[in-house]
Amino acid sequence: FNSIFETSTDFTETITSSIITLEIDGAKSVIPEKSATYKIKYKNDAKEALERLKIEGVYPDGFTFQSSEPKTSEGNNTWKIERLEAGGEGEISLTGIFAGQAGDLKELKIKIGLTDEQGNYKPQIEKSSLVLLISPELILSLTINSKSEDSGISLADTLAYHIKYKNNSDIEITDFTVTTEINSKLINWASLDDESKGKHEDNKIIWT
Repeated sequence: FNSIFETSTDFTETITSSIITLEIDGAKSVIPEKSATYKIKYKNDAKEALERLKIEGVYPDGFTFQSSEPKTSEGNNTWKIERLEAGGEGEISLTGIFAGQAGDLKELKIKIGLTDEQGNYKPQIEKSSLVLLISPELILSLTINSKSEDSGISLADTLAYHIKYKNNSDIEITDFTVTTEINSKLINWASLDDESKGKHEDNKIIWT
């Protein structure tokens, strides 16, 4: 007699180490409500090309996405890469704002995985960056005619204002404005000579 035997085996493949390298580069301390940019760097360490990569950002409470380069593929936190050659690498620039109080610790998390032809997602690697919210320490000083204390002036006197500012914190402070307001009807604004080219508005001078 003739017999036909069939057999099948189910198996599970376990990945013991990731075939993708992932790094997050950016400031570890930021000022609340100020834009911060992070570089997400990834590399294919496998010996063959990878297809249908999916990169996801998991944002902490209070984080507002502003922009990314390249642009997201879905929503404001997902990037899809159709193919990454063996040894190939790429970078995503992510910019956003952290809201909160000085002393708050925020966790920015990035995940990379592969999607099969049926749409099943297989995570590969996950990295986090802890971000501390801090208060800026900007020191300002003002002298008029080389004097910091109150002093008398006369009509037709020339007033030389000297404003000095210093960043006394451990982080870079960007996009800040210095404003001086002079509440006097005796000032001849037409004689204003400003080497720093501030913007004159009413009784104010604004430097950005």
